[in-house]
Amino acid sequence: QPGVPDFARACVDEPCCSSSEDCSDLCLQVTVDSYVCSCRQGYTLSSLTECSLSPATASFIYSYYEQADNGATLGVVRRRNLDGESSGDSLVSAQYMGTQTGRIEQLAISVSNNELYFLERTASDNILSRVSLSDPTDKSTIINLGSYLVVVLRYDWLNDYLYWTNSSSILRMRPNDVQYEIFLETDAVVALALDPLEDLICYSVVQSSSSDIICVNSTLYEVFHISVGYVVFSLSLDLIENRIYWRGRQQAFFTACSVYNSSDCFQIPYPSLPGSTSNNTFFIYIAENRLVWLPSGSHDIVHMDKLTGEDVVLFTVTPSDSNILSVDALDVDVFYYQPGFGYLSCLRDNGGCSHFCFPSSNGTTFSCGCPPGYYFTDDTTCELFVPETTAPPTTSVTAPPCPANQCFGRGTCTSTVVLGFQCTCTFPYVGERCQDIDASTFTIIGGDDA
Repeated sequence: QPGVPDFARACVDEPCCSSSEDCSDLCLQVTVDSYVCSCRQGYTLSSLTECSLSPATASFIYSYYEQADNGATLGVVRRRNLDGESSGDSLVSAQYMGTQTGRIEQLAISVSNNELYFLERTASDNILSRVSLSDPTDKSTIINLGSYLVVVLRYDWLNDYLYWTNSSSILRMRPNDVQYEIFLETDAVVALALDPLEDLICYSVVQSSSSDIICVNSTLYEVFHISVGYVVFSLSLDLIENRIYWRGRQQAFFTACSVYNSSDCFQIPYPSLPGSTSNNTFFIYIAENRLVWLPSGSHDIVHMDKLTGEDVVLFTVTPSDSNILSVDALDVDVFYYQPGFGYLSCLRDNGGCSHFCFPSSNGTTFSCGCPPGYYFTDDTTCELFVPETTAPPTTSVTAPPCPANQCFGRGTCTSTVVLGFQCTCTFPYVGERCQDIDASTFTIIGGDDA
């Protein structure tokens, strides 16, 4: 079929891309009855349907700590990779985080928006704010929640929601809105984790010395529920394996369970760590194949193999921690979980495109596309081409004007005396009238060639 990539697959489900078996990661429909598989940023296609981790993938840990500074207290947010190496260009400090009047207690990273969201707690207010990761002077308040206590802050990068919990509810709002809404009312929520691709919101509810760990979708349908005889302060979701991880207070192990089968669980031993207490574990994350956490009462960030607990890596939040007073907030930018703007735009309402949405090769931009036989009426809308019944008259040897809608795929029509008209095509369209898609350059969908 003209214009369809030669590695497109015929749809077998109704509607197309409705089955998780179609693709291991992302499924993009290219015609009414065909689709291609794609991968999240940091992954590439290893076959027509399977994605594998790109060697260059890198996740970053953002941590907030306070340190003594000439008799004062300085609050700093620092970015480091999983090897503990610091990235100085992403340093966020009290000078514009406002920690002279309050403390940062929660962090949430948005790769797609290039922003760090944070909660600043003062003597009387809880202020939810944002700061640009590329321009730390670009900082603003999102909303002042007053005395409204915020326990956990998380960001849903697919649907562009900030979620947080207080003592009786899970709430959410879009970063550009001025109002928040109650998503779920429940008691004593102390932990929260999100999986936007699976539409999962997981949380723990503490009842005296026990906890209920629950996962629901956006319609509040309960997917997972398990009760444990200890207090759970932190949760994390493995977006690749669809597992939920947690560690209870004073437990000698982490627990991981399938979110779709609560009996499919295993335990990972908690390692022996020098100079830190094992009573509580805060801010658990899954980054690549690593389990990352912040032990309570410690200045160290720890990560290890998420399945075996082996290969333990420990490093302090800053190269020199002699003046560190406390470490109070942590978030992990899991690089390949948060798609770039182009991927994200195509996932969100197809980028506003009426037919095809093509992310660029690096995932930062996107463009709309039309199927064969259609033409653009604007940047996002395609309409079916209906040929004119009569050609316009030619009264001289000068080149006639281009007939309407002769070039597809946003091609440019140029009139010529000999040919009548000639189309100049834009990527990825080719052909005499730009009617086909060049399959050899179609790596914009899945990364490397399959």
